[in-house]
Parts: sequence; structure tokens; C-alpha cells
Amino acid sequence: MKSMHSTTARCLAVTALFLFLVALIAVPASAAPTTELTVTKLASDDETVLGQKTVTWEWMRDNLPNLPKEGGGETTYYNQGPIFDSAWEKKHPGEDYDYWNPTEDINLDYKDYGEFKGTDVKDLCELVGGVAKGDMIEIKARDGMYKKWPAEYVYSPNPRQGPMVIAWYHGKEDEGHGYGYIDEGFSNGMRLYFLAETTNDAGMHVWGNWDMHESWDEEYWYFYNNELPSASGSSVYHVDRIIIHSQIDPSQGGSSSGDGGSFRPHGFEGATLTPTLHGTVNGSISLLQTDGGAQNITSGETAHFTLNTTTLEDVETARLYLFGTNNTAKDEAEKGDLSAVLDSQGLSLTEYYADLGPENDEPAVETWCYDLKAAVPAGNLSLDVNYRGPEEAGLTLYGGVLFAVVRENATTTYWVAEGADAIEADPDAGVDEEAATSKAEFAEEVMRDGDIEARVYSVVTGACGNDTYTNALTFHDGEWMNLLNAGEEKISIGEAEVTPYLRPVENTLAVSSVSYDERGDYLENRLAVLVVSDAEPEATPTTAQTTAPPTVQTTATLPPTTLPEVGDGEDAQEGDLWSGLLGWLHALPLVGSLFPAPAAGTDGPAAPTPPPVLEPVSTPFPAPALPESAPLTIITAPAGAQVVLDGEYLGKITPARLEDVSTGTHSLELVLEGYRSYETTFDLTEETDVTIALESTNPNTKVDPDGLDLLAMQGSDLRSGGVYVAASDAGATIYIDGRKIDGMTPKVVNGLKEGRHKVKIKKDKISYNVDTKEVWVVAGKVVPLYFSRYGGGSMDRAVTVEAPAYKGKMCAVNGHATGKKIPAKVKVPPLTAYVSLCHNGTYLSFPISDRVEDGGTATLDDVPGLTTLRVDSTPGGAEVFIDGFATGHATPALIENISYGRHGVMVTKPGYLPKEDEVFIPERIDDRAIKFTLDTYAHGGLYVNSTPAGGRIYLYGKNTGEVTPHLFTGMDIGKYSVKVVGRSDSKTVEDVMIHPDQVATCEVRLRR
Repeated sequence: MKSMHSTTARCLAVTALFLFLVALIAVPASAAPTTELTVTKLASDDETVLGQKTVTWEWMRDNLPNLPKEGGGETTYYNQGPIFDSAWEKKHPGEDYDYWNPTEDINLDYKDYGEFKGTDVKDLCELVGGVAKGDMIEIKARDGMYKKWPAEYVYSPNPRQGPMVIAWYHGKEDEGHGYGYIDEGFSNGMRLYFLAETTNDAGMHVWGNWDMHESWDEEYWYFYNNELPSASGSSVYHVDRIIIHSQIDPSQGGSSSGDGGSFRPHGFEGATLTPTLHGTVNGSISLLQTDGGAQNITSGETAHFTLNTTTLEDVETARLYLFGTNNTAKDEAEKGDLSAVLDSQGLSLTEYYADLGPENDEPAVETWCYDLKAAVPAGNLSLDVNYRGPEEAGLTLYGGVLFAVVRENATTTYWVAEGADAIEADPDAGVDEEAATSKAEFAEEVMRDGDIEARVYSVVTGACGNDTYTNALTFHDGEWMNLLNAGEEKISIGEAEVTPYLRPVENTLAVSSVSYDERGDYLENRLAVLVVSDAEPEATPTTAQTTAPPTVQTTATLPPTTLPEVGDGEDAQEGDLWSGLLGWLHALPLVGSLFPAPAAGTDGPAAPTPPPVLEPVSTPFPAPALPESAPLTIITAPAGAQVVLDGEYLGKITPARLEDVSTGTHSLELVLEGYRSYETTFDLTEETDVTIALESTNPNTKVDPDGLDLLAMQGSDLRSGGVYVAASDAGATIYIDGRKIDGMTPKVVNGLKEGRHKVKIKKDKISYNVDTKEVWVVAGKVVPLYFSRYGGGSMDRAVTVEAPAYKGKMCAVNGHATGKKIPAKVKVPPLTAYVSLCHNGTYLSFPISDRVEDGGTATLDDVPGLTTLRVDSTPGGAEVFIDGFATGHATPALIENISYGRHGVMVTKPGYLPKEDEVFIPERIDDRAIKFTLDTYAHGGLYVNSTPAGGRIYLYGKNTGEVTPHLFTGMDIGKYSVKVVGRSDSKTVEDVMIHPDQVATCEVRLRR
């Protein structure tokens, strides 16, 4: 045994010596310098590659500018490490310890990086198309270590930081850095350094801790051991990747060939299209688009398209337009470069337009126009287009559009403007939205005999029309966002009815690239058409009126004769308006009995008096036999009071519509925090409305009686709601459906049309985990929407949800309504995803496996078990939503038939900020409860009316879905621009001011 032990020891010693020698002569892979790096530009999904290029350090040295420019060893750059208290005391004895060290005179010497050479990160980013404001740039090491900064830190750095440089040469020989090029001894290369342009008192170029404090937002500061700031901690070494996280929609690009990709130019100003065709005919207008998609052809090649004209009969006038782009001949492009044959008929060129960009060196945008002399045959016609440009030149053909006038009975006047005008707003290039606008001017007089209908058509190519790249079509006061949205390689035809905005003469259609702090949509404007025709016999809309609420006493519309005469577009004077309105409302039986008209000369109701006992509503006709039940509608000002009927809280708040209430004597109590409870008894004999003005317990808070009367007149039929937009940072700019909203986070944006909306926020250099979200606005409610920069919320997977048992049911994702029915394609987060639905009064939640990949399908089959959930709030009376579905209950509420699993719970109450949270109910765990504490916000009302009534109401430049007369409640205080659009006219009133607890009025007179 002893001999065996000695042999083992000798073997171990030899092995250890061998390993030691290997360590001396071999450098571990992780310690070896990187010799090349890959620059990648990603789309907003962080997956789609828009551009990619890999370069060696030698290529960088030989093909890109070297930094520092002097490069001869004259300037030494320093980084500053953490400031320990002992070092501080030694340098600044007796002074208060400051680990930021603004004078930058501690912990510098061993951070002397000598005279290095490298390449500006900005130049490397340009290899794949550069960046836009709001993009993020990530610099990553081979071992996975990375740092990420806003693009501005790289492209326009603070002088205290200086350029970010990837170094491939080091001029100081020491153990920490090595010496020479990275193939000679620079062991930490390629390494990120900062070329600070400023110096400390000793004249040293220091990238110091205080420089970091002053140059970067707090979230990008680096702390040694999470305690002490250290500028040198951001100096990534062994760099092998630079990743640009762009905001470009994935649909706008794909994988690049590796040569840096092809990216469209930035910043194109617009021009005015050329007016050409104009006439009045007994007929109609058609715009037909070719089939075949965009095609790339070179000189001598032919593109093939088809044109379906089967719908055309008796054509009077026809003009064919062909659209080209990216002509590599550029300024050598000529109008004769194309020859076109339609159904064996050679076409003769009538007009030609080209836009070569601001320097005549950008890809050409060209439009060829052909008048069709012969009759246009009906059928699927072939269209062959041959390119005869310079040798080896090429272009992209989108195909084209046929403009046709077809003989019919109706009288139609039309105008056509045509051209080739590329536009793109780009703040960085100094091209704003106003400059990036193409216009079409129709100067001739418009004949307006009888009822007419006016429509405009805009034909463009290259338009994306989404929340990243936005466009707008404007016709005087009318504006439509992203009507042009067919895609980068297609023809978009935007259509809008413009009857209310039509002028007798000099009408103008504008198409704009819309930029909000970033590049707008790139569009190639080709064609603009204005058509004015006889309106259909049923043109007078009946659906434009507000749907009448079910209560007889309050459904009448205020007769126009009771309105005061006011000037166009001006606010109405409140005195005459309200005296007439209140007089009319107090003539109603039930309203009048509850609220005596205020005395003349008073600002509101007299001191509260005990309410009288309600008497049955009399009727001039013989009363029918008393029904067993009748509907009861209860409205209060303010809204949100809990309804207690016959001593039982019904789990509902005002305004409340109660169906099938038994006839006879009832007691009613209304409870709202901050207001005196209201109690009464009444006999219910028929459908009845009750309207109550609650008395505040705060003598400084007064309920505006006008608001109550308007609510009584309006009923509970609403088409608009709101969203409370909040973020981890106050002061973020809010965009809804591409439109900038006055005010910043946190803010209640009320008066949005019910349905799906896209909300985006931006603030300075802050990068949010998700900066654009979809929200489903619920009529009459305010729902919450929260943005965070601290993680969570990303929807990375597109999953098709199938559930044969629940086909056609609306579904929600992670507790939020989608507005989609099963089967549905939805986006879900990578982890902890679930889909919910409401079926037969049950709220079901189904987990989505993390293994379901992007583009995969999730089938909902296992029916989860059911339990109960108690939801409460302070104050009570908040309406409860489960997974975006209204429960019909207000807190405190016991939600029965809710499945085990995850659910989103939201509560909302008039006058309070909504709140939401996620609750997880494990199986076999019952009696779960969740409670919310709600906060109030300052708010008022906005009453909008018009003569004649029935005008569509616009707020934030968007259709609210409501029509005049209408009262918006819960409006955040501040100024609003209100637009009312009638059948033949529109008016905009600016700066309508909302004050707390008051109703602002906006009254306009429209041309009939």
C-alpha cells in the first residue's frame, strides 16, 4: 500500500506541472482578443434582421476614420474608477466624502489607457443604415457582457463623454492591457473607450464619474458592486457585436445580404401635383389597380401584370398610370424608357413625371400616363411593360392604376391631379411634417345643387401607414390617419368622404408624412382625385342621431328653436342656453318633481331641501292594467352612486338601468362617498327615470345642476370612453392612434370612440420595455394603461388561439381585452401567458404553454374548475371587470363562476382613476379576495351642441362616436379643441376650457 501511494503522488505531481506549463504557453479563449465584430440592425420585434455586416479590425483600420485623429501618441485618455473613502480622505482631508468626485482627481493613474487607436461606434452603425432618434445601441462582448445606450449617446455625445470608440490598438505596455495591435499583444481588445473632450484641472482627458453623471440619464450609470459609481465600468472589452435595436416595424425589412443592407434615404420635401383631368358627366368614377405585385426588371426585360375590367361598362374616359421607383439610371432616366402594351394594344405616352430627390442623385420616382383612345374591353386584360433604359440599369415597377369614367344616370364632377412626388418627414434631416406634404389643388367652382356627396382618393406607392411610420390625408378641416397602408412594395389607394369639408371653390387635398420625434412614413405620391356627385335618395342620415334611451320622459331632443342665436364656431353664452334648457327639462313630470327650477338670477340650485315623496307619473290617456314589472333608470350627478333598492345593495352604480323591477312601492337609497346619502320612496307603475343631484358634504364642492339635466336628457347610451395613461416616468408625451395628445403622463384621455386604440408614449432618451400598446376603450368607462421601462409587458409571440367549444367568443390576453373572436391570432408574452374568455356567465382562464413558438397554435381544451373571487375597493361602488369583460357588478362584489388560474381584475369608478391587478387562484384554493384603493382626479364636463343637431363630435382630432347634443363627463381639466362635423359643414372651436366640477359648453351653428 505504501508503494502504491508514492507512485500516485508522483503521477499527480507530473500532471500538475504539465497543466502549469500549458497555462503558461496557452491563452484561454475567453482571454484572447477579438479580431472581428458584427454590426446588426434589428426591427422593433428584436428578431427581424434589417441589416448586418461583419468586419475585421484590419478592415476598420483601413476603411473607416481612425480615432483619435492625432493618433500619434500626443493625447492620453483616462477612465475613472470608484472613489473609496480612504482615497478621498487622502486627497481631500477634512472634506465631506463625495463618491462622484466632480474634480476628477482620484483613482486615475491605473486607469491610464495610453495612446490607443480605434473606430467610432457611429461609423460602424452607419454600415447597416444608421439609426433614428429613439433607437438603442448595444455593445456586447464575446462572453455575453453588454452595455446598452440610446442612439443619441453615440451620435451626438456630450463633450464630457466624447465619442465612443472601439479600440484595436493600445499604446501603453502593461499587464492589464497589453501593447500594440490586437494581433500583437492588446489582450483586452477590441475594447470600448470614451474620448472625453473636456479635461480636469490638471489638463487630463478623463472620462470620470461626474462626467457620467452629467452626460447620461440615471438608468445608464454604472456602480461598482452596486454601491460606488465607476465610469470605467462601462468600458466593455473583447467586443464582438454591436446591435442596433430600431423602432422599425418588422414588415418594413428582412434579412440583409450582409453588405449593410439597402435603406431608403431620409428627408424628402413635397411638391404640388399637376392638375389635369376635369369634367362633369352623367356617370361615375372607377379606380382599378393592376395585379401582379412589384417587379424588378433590368434593361431589356418585361414585367407582366393583369388588369381586371369586368366591372366596367360603357367607359367614356380612361387613363392608365404606371408607377416606377428605384431607377438606377437616376438622372439619366427618360420618359421613353418604358413601352406598354395593354391587351395587344400598344399605348402612346401622354404625360411623364419624375422626382429625382433633392440632389438629383436619389432613386428616381416616375409616373407614366397613357390615355386609352380605343374602347376599354371588359375582362382580365394582360399588361406587358418593357424597360429600355441604359445598359445594366434597372427599376422597380409597382404596376399601375386605371382611372375610368363610366356612363350612368347620376351627375358627377371630377378633378384629377397627377405626378411623382416622394415625401418623408425626418427631424434629423430638418424636414418636418409641413414640408413633407404633397398637395393637390382643385381651384374650380363646385356646383352644389341639391344634396351631394364628395369623396377624395389618394394613390401612392411605398406607404406603410402604421404606428411606426405614419401618414395623414387632409382635406381642409378633415383629417384621416394611415389610410395609405398597403405596404412598402404595393400601391395604396386611400378614400375618404369629404362632404362636410367641401368648399365652393379652391379645394385642396394634402398627403403628409407624419413625424412625431422620429421619421415619418415614406410615400411616393402619384394621383389625387376629387369626385362630387349627386347623393343617394336616402342620403339624409337617420343613424347620425344618438340612439334614444329607453326612458320615455328623457328621450326628447332639445328643439333647435330653444337654442340662442350664436356666431359660427363660438362658445355659446351660458345664461340664455341654460335658462331655455332648464325650463324645458323642468317641464318633464318626474324631473320637474324632483328638482324645482332655480330662481332667476341664481348661479345654481338653492340650499338642499328634503326631497319629496315621488308620486306615480300621471298620463293623459286611460292607464292600462298595471304590469307586473317595469324598467327603472337612475341617474345622479355626480355619477357613481351605489344603488340600494328596498334595503338591498344591488351591486350597481349610477347611471343604472334596472330591468323588470316589480311594480308597487319601493324605497331607494343612493350612496356616494363625499356626498350625503339620498333616500326616498316611490310607487313604480311604468317605465320610469329618476334623476338626483347629490349634496356634497364639502361646502366648497358644488354639483352643477346643468350637468344633471344634461345627463337626464342624454340617458345612458354612450359610444365613447377613456383611458388613463400612466408610466414609470411622469411627463411622457402621449400619442393615440398616431396623434399627439395635449398633456403628459399621467393623464386621463376621455372622449375616445369605443373600440381598439393604439397608445404610444415617448420621453427624452428613455427606452420603455414596450412603448406602444393596444387598449380596448369601453363606452362610459375609463380603463388604465401603464408603461414601464423596468421590464415586463413585452408581447413577443404571435399565437393562433383555437377552441372549438368557444368559437366566436371574444378573448382576452393576460387580462386585457383584444376585441378579437376565437379563433384569433394574438400576441402573447414569452412567459406566463394566458388567454381568457367569458362563456355563459363564467370567466375562464387558459394558460398558454411557453413551448408554443412564435407562429404556433394554442388549443384551449381542458375546461378549468370554477371558484369565487371577492373584489372590493375603497371607496366602494367601483365597477368590476374580469379579463376585460364587464361583470355587471360594482364593489363590494362576489364574482362567482370564475376559473382557477390567472385573471386580470380591473375596477373603474366615475371621478376616480381606474386600477388593475393580476390575481392567481391556485386549484383547490377558495375564498380569494382582492381590494383596490382608488384616487380621485380633478375633472369636469364638456357639453357639445350644434344647430342643426346630429353633428359628429371630434376630440384630439378623432371621431368620438358621439353626436350633438352630448355631455362628456370625467374630462381631465385643461384646454380642448372641439370639432363638430355636419352633413355639409364643420366647425372647430379652440381652447374650450374644462374646470373642476363644472360643465363647459361648446355651441356651433352648421350650414344645412
